Amino acid sequence: MFMGEAMNHELMFAALNATNEAILRSTSSSELYQRVCDTAVHGGHIRITAVLIPNDAGSLDVVAATSETGFIPQISISVDEASVHGHGLAGRAYRSGRPALSNDVVQDDTLKPWREHSIACGVGSTVAVPIIQRARSIGVFLFCFAAPDSITSEISALLERVVENVAFALERFEGVERQNRAELAQREAENKEAALHRMYIALCKTNEAMMRAGSREELYDLVCEAAVLGGHFTSTTIALTQPDDHFLKIVSTKGQNADRVRSTAFSVLAGHPQGKGLTGTSLRSKLPCIKNDFLRDAGTSHWHELAEKGGTRAGASFPLFRDGDAIGVLLFLASKEGIFTCEIVELLARLAENVSFALHNFDRADANKIAEERIRFLATHDALTSIPNRSMFNTMISEAHQRASRAPGRRFAVLFVDLDRFKMVNDSLGHTAGDQLLIEASKRMRANIRAEDVLARLGGDEFVVLVDQLAGKDQVTAIAQHLLEAFESPFLLCRHECRISCSIGIAIFPDDASDPEELVKQADTAMYAAKAGGKNAYRFFSIELQSQSLKHLVLEADLRRAIERDELFLHYQPKVNSARRIVGVEALLRWQHPQKGIIAPAAFIPMAEESGLIIPIGRWVLETACRQSIVWQSLGLPAIPVAVNLSPKQFTDHELLEFLDRVLRETGLAPELLQLEVTESMVMQDVTHATGLMQAINRRGVRLAIDDFGTGYSSLSLVKSFPIDTIKIDRCFVGGIGESAQDRAISAAIITLGQALGLTVVAEGVETAEQDAILKDFNCHEFQGFLFGRPVSADEISRLLGGSDSQRVPSPSLVWADEREERVTPALPAFDDIT
Repeated sequence: MFMGEAMNHELMFAALNATNEAILRSTSSSELYQRVCDTAVHGGHIRITAVLIPNDAGSLDVVAATSETGFIPQISISVDEASVHGHGLAGRAYRSGRPALSNDVVQDDTLKPWREHSIACGVGSTVAVPIIQRARSIGVFLFCFAAPDSITSEISALLERVVENVAFALERFEGVERQNRAELAQREAENKEAALHRMYIALCKTNEAMMRAGSREELYDLVCEAAVLGGHFTSTTIALTQPDDHFLKIVSTKGQNADRVRSTAFSVLAGHPQGKGLTGTSLRSKLPCIKNDFLRDAGTSHWHELAEKGGTRAGASFPLFRDGDAIGVLLFLASKEGIFTCEIVELLARLAENVSFALHNFDRADANKIAEERIRFLATHDALTSIPNRSMFNTMISEAHQRASRAPGRRFAVLFVDLDRFKMVNDSLGHTAGDQLLIEASKRMRANIRAEDVLARLGGDEFVVLVDQLAGKDQVTAIAQHLLEAFESPFLLCRHECRISCSIGIAIFPDDASDPEELVKQADTAMYAAKAGGKNAYRFFSIELQSQSLKHLVLEADLRRAIERDELFLHYQPKVNSARRIVGVEALLRWQHPQKGIIAPAAFIPMAEESGLIIPIGRWVLETACRQSIVWQSLGLPAIPVAVNLSPKQFTDHELLEFLDRVLRETGLAPELLQLEVTESMVMQDVTHATGLMQAINRRGVRLAIDDFGTGYSSLSLVKSFPIDTIKIDRCFVGGIGESAQDRAISAAIITLGQALGLTVVAEGVETAEQDAILKDFNCHEFQGFLFGRPVSADEISRLLGGSDSQRVPSPSLVWADEREERVTPALPAFDDIT
């Protein structure tokens, strides 16, 4: 039997038992294969025993082998029948699933490719037994004997039993392995479930923390603490962006590695080495950045050394948002790789979203708090100047009145302050300059009164100063003087240097009034008296001033009824060309008061502007002038343009164009026979609005003139863009043209400009032959002034137009001083004398 005839059945059975014992003692397939090979060779006296397992290429690899001589030949064996190395015993046994043997391998021609190996190893006979699992071959046991004819049927059967036992053991190993895998999967599932449960708890705790956190700092700490405990992270960190800095600021970090994280710099720049990690990447991409094994990630090589020192293997960073912008990160670090599963990442993302939401709530709470504080502040303070407003002033003056009423002899004063020429600044330089003036004026006044005195803004350019515990009249006089001095230095407004003064009215309790409201009214009256007396002054209230104020109120009431009573009428002043022929007239407003007689416009136009009556009055003037032009034409008189001045309020009236269309339609006046005059300062107040409005008027065929040209700071480029026909040289330049070289130069420049732009230039306020001669030398187109005719009635204009020398004006006649060229809208200096 084994070892030729010398081997007996007892020895083979002993080898089989030894093999079974090896099977029982083995714990893995590799160990089992080697033990069986050792037992077969050493216990069964088999020359060589080997185990062959197929690889992916179809060859059989030796995975275990034992040889009596220690020599294991390197041979090529295939399971592919088409291969020359696939026809050996092992190949045939693997394919057929049955043992294949040869009792004389040296003489067996089918084994010729391996003959030399057999001779070299001293092998005479061989049997190949397939390893069968689930009805298919998974490998081959190769048993090689020294002598030919060593393999009997009994020995072959015993060897098959050995291999069957091995196959059974392999199945047992697989079963154990399946069980181990199942147990491992169960443990991993349990661990995963436990981790998810902890994260759910952490999420709940962080939500609770957000609810009870009283500040952002407390929120940061509570969130990091809850996340570290719930997720078993080595650290949890919140880091936020900083203005003008490319490094994140760590606002909170918790966990065993918190100190190490705190000393780490996190950049937000992609080009910075410390910006290539989790935090920089997630911040820039606005997406989570997950690394489940730092040490295997080439992209985080900069952090490998730090990760190893800190025992960190995995990390996750989630962006925090404010209004769609990433403003920070929530960073989690862990000592175990692979911890950030999809489920954990989803929970952590929700946690980051909740933190962002909480920060948004803090922002909203801050905004609400600021808004509430602002609302409370604005309830008592002026929004522009931040000084007390009318409401707060009324409270403070009421308290001062109560204190003075309880203490006989106690006095307090109110100073009513109004800025002179404020309207001119607003009209000429715009509301921005006006606001700058109000702010700077309030600062100067505050700096020139005592700390205990109250400065308040009532509205517009009106301020009041409350001086409590007044020691005497000299004290309030000194305060008023200090306020006047505060305005002596010029104001720089929108790059323009402006000199502004103020007018102050003073009233004292209880001398001038017995209650706060009356006291303020008396101070207001005194202020108007100071303004009427020349401005840049202060006046104390008196009974005489009260009488004047009453007259002003009566006059305003009369003006309201003037249109209804047909007390308003128009005079017309001729405009002439260089040949002294009338080429147009300008409509000028007059008021025939039933008791006071004719009232000059300078006395009531500012009042009309202030009260809003200028809109109906201006409309009446426009319609009356148009109807009068039609009357002149119906009499067969030459058709000449009639000019009507627009007031600032008319120019901003959104119904102006609609009214203009109605008047032209109802009167039948040709649009080219109507000219509307606007001042340069009105146009410059809002250039965009003014240009659009003038273009709309121009499209209707109505002519446009810039009145008082040269006083409104307009640039040449703007004048070019205005759709105007005429510019009128302001009377302040014409009046000084005979004596002032500067006025002559300005007048000449305006005429040259008008000629270059194809505009008609009118000189207004021409009163002397010298002025006329100079203007003619400058080639001025048209003239208007007392030298050529004063404002006269419509009938007088009819006579002038229909006379024998039809359009030539008569010689200048003597006029009264109060009849000098007064208009619906006086020049700015005239306004300043009243307001």
